[in-house]
Amino acid sequence: MIKSTKYSSFLNQLKKNNIENSESKLYWLLEENYSEDIFNEKFCRLLNNEPLQYILGYWEFYGYSFFVNPSVLIPRPETEELIESILNIFSKKIDYFNEKRVIVDLCTGSGIIIITLFLELKKLLAKKYFENITFIATDISQDALLVAKKNSEKLTDNSIIFYQSDLFDFTNKNKYIKIDDFNKDSNNSNKKNIIYDNKQFFSEKIDILVSNPPYISIDDFKNLSEDVKKEPQIALTDGFDGLSIIKKIIDYSIFNQIDYLFMEIGYNQRESLENYLEELLKEKSKNSLLKYDNFNKLNDLSENNLNKQSYNFSIKKDISNNDRIFFMENFFCS
Repeated sequence: MIKSTKYSSFLNQLKKNNIENSESKLYWLLEENYSEDIFNEKFCRLLNNEPLQYILGYWEFYGYSFFVNPSVLIPRPETEELIESILNIFSKKIDYFNEKRVIVDLCTGSGIIIITLFLELKKLLAKKYFENITFIATDISQDALLVAKKNSEKLTDNSIIFYQSDLFDFTNKNKYIKIDDFNKDSNNSNKKNIIYDNKQFFSEKIDILVSNPPYISIDDFKNLSEDVKKEPQIALTDGFDGLSIIKKIIDYSIFNQIDYLFMEIGYNQRESLENYLEELLKEKSKNSLLKYDNFNKLNDLSENNLNKQSYNFSIKKDISNNDRIFFMENFFCS
């Protein structure tokens, strides 16, 4: 156990290295009661501005403790608000689960969204309703999925299904890789090239889609703090304007008639999404109704068009009053 008499010396070193929130980070390390050797190793990592969460190896999210490492994003409060939004909707629509439903978490990372939904819906729903849900999580990163799988084994009954997939490739029998199959041959150096039985690819309808995709533009990424840049770049930015993956998710959701879409977005993306959805409205005007809610604009709706697709879109602000949560609902599910 590290003596408190050394506290001032440790704190001065952190401040000298311009480590943000030095006091709180040092407090976290001291609270772990590491042996002196382990503390010194972790303190050196902190001096090098490595994120505290990676040094600890875990972080709290929605009251649960999750494993984290440099392969995954660090859980943030904004994503807890995404969970709250989802639970608020379905606490009023419990009968929606009186039939088989599929929930998919795209870009799952450490699995915090799908695992928390699993745990919270299990509390919210009667057993007969909860057992109607299939939980699926995907990520393009194998290393991230191994972290998510580890968290699932720790916190759930291990019934969540994981796919290594670039967005919706897991629905294409020629492109997906199922993470459970990776684990059967963990020593294989060519895991990414293994072809699996095509019968195992996902072919059911997705009912609920949730995602915290990489939505930071490449220009904004360059201006992030150095500790944030130590998180996986592929999980932070799409390498372009921050909207390319968001648009793909919206497109897929509409054209595949997904009932609900919940997605975390950037604070500065409302106007771009408004414009994009307006273009979608024009493109699909012959086949569907697209209604904007809370965008300060309402597009023309045809009263005799009720047999066609109809979607409501809204954007909710987070606790800091920034645009953060994109919500899409198929009108006929409401």
